[in-house]
Amino acid sequence: MAVRNITGNYLICGNEVFVEGKSIGQFQSFESDETRENIVGTASIEMPFYTIAAKAAKEVGRGSTIAVQRVGKNTTTYVRINPDDWNIKTGARIQVYAWYHDNAVIGQKFEKRLEFDGFIRDVIGGFPTVIKCEDAAFMLRFGTVTQSWPKATPLSSLLQQMCDTANAAFAKYRKDNKLTYAYPSLLPDPKSMQSDFVLKPATGVSPYDVLERVIVGMYKLYGNVRIESDKARVYCGLGISESESPTVELDTSVNVIARDIVPSDMMFQNFRVIVRYLEDGTMKTIEKGAENGLVYDLPFTPGRNAQQMNTTALSVLAGLRAQRNKGTITTLLYPLVRLYDYVNFNDTIFKSLSGGYYVIGRKVTCGKGKGYRQILTVTNKTFLYLAN
Repeated sequence: MAVRNITGNYLICGNEVFVEGKSIGQFQSFESDETRENIVGTASIEMPFYTIAAKAAKEVGRGSTIAVQRVGKNTTTYVRINPDDWNIKTGARIQVYAWYHDNAVIGQKFEKRLEFDGFIRDVIGGFPTVIKCEDAAFMLRFGTVTQSWPKATPLSSLLQQMCDTANAAFAKYRKDNKLTYAYPSLLPDPKSMQSDFVLKPATGVSPYDVLERVIVGMYKLYGNVRIESDKARVYCGLGISESESPTVELDTSVNVIARDIVPSDMMFQNFRVIVRYLEDGTMKTIEKGAENGLVYDLPFTPGRNAQQMNTTALSVLAGLRAQRNKGTITTLLYPLVRLYDYVNFNDTIFKSLSGGYYVIGRKVTCGKGKGYRQILTVTNKTFLYLAN
C-alpha cells in the first residue's frame, strides 16, 4: 500500500513572566483556571530556577547566585535566587505573556497575549520554583468588614464599600512590603446587577468573604474581577457576556483540536426549582416542581412580588426539560475567548453538537511537552445561570 507524504507546520511557543514589572524569564509550565462558580481565578507557574529561604540567601550574599549540580559525568547549571531580591513574594503583581512566534511558512503573525494578570499568593521553593497566583480578586482578601446590612441595600453600594475597604488595606500591605510597581485599583463594574440585598452576620471578615457569601452563597449569582487598564472591575450578576461582545467562531476544521460535548435530554427528569427574591426587605423563596426532584437553586432574581417570581419559576422548570449540550471545547492559544463569552461552534463530524454556547469555564495549560491549550467549558442551556 502506498504511503502518502504528510506535511505539517509547527508553531514555536514563546512566553515571559514579569514580577513587579521585571522579567524573571520563561516559565517551565503554566496553568490558569477560572469558572463562573468562583469569584477568584487562579494560576500555577513553574519557573526553572531554584529558590532558597530568604535567611539562607542572605548568608551567601545578596542577589542571584549560580549553583552547579553534578550527576555522574554530567554537569547541570541552574539559577539559585533569593526571592526577596526579585520581589517574588505574596502580594507582588505578576503578569504572564504567552504567544506563538510568527510563522513565515503559513504567513501568520501572532500577537503576544497577556494570559494572566494578578498577584502572587504563595511561593513554593525548590527546583522548579512553583508560584501560586490569584487574579485581581486577590485584593479583596485585604481589609476587615465590621458592619452588617439588615435592611435592603443597593448591591452597587456594597460593591463600592468592599472596593474602598480592600483598596486601602492592600495599599498599606504593599507599602509595608516595599512593593512599588503600579497595580490597578478595585472599582465596581457598571454592568453588575442593579438590585438590593440584605446581609446581617458580616462582621470581622474580609471584603472577599462578604462578596462570596452574598454573591455565591445567598443569591447564587456569579462574580469576577477583571483588569481593564488601571482599574480592576468587580462584577456581580447572572454571568452573561455583554451584548456588544462579538460572537467567537469555533470550528473543528479550523481552530478546534478536541471537544467533549455530551447531549442530554431531560424531558422525563424530575426537577425542583427554587427562586429567591426580596419583598419588604425580607428574603423569600418560591419552589416549583417535584418534591424529590433534582434541585436547581436559581440566583437572586430581580422582582418585587410573588406573582412575578412564580412565573419565573414555572418558565425555568419548563426550560430544564429541553434537550441541551454541555462539555468542553479545546483550542490552541488562539482565538481569544473569555469567561461569559458566547461562541458559535461548528462540528464538522457530529452536526448535532453544533450551535451557540456560553463559556462558563476557561482553563489554559502550557508546557510539559503538550504545547499550549485553551480548554473551554460550555453550555447551550437557555437558562445559563442554573447550577449545572
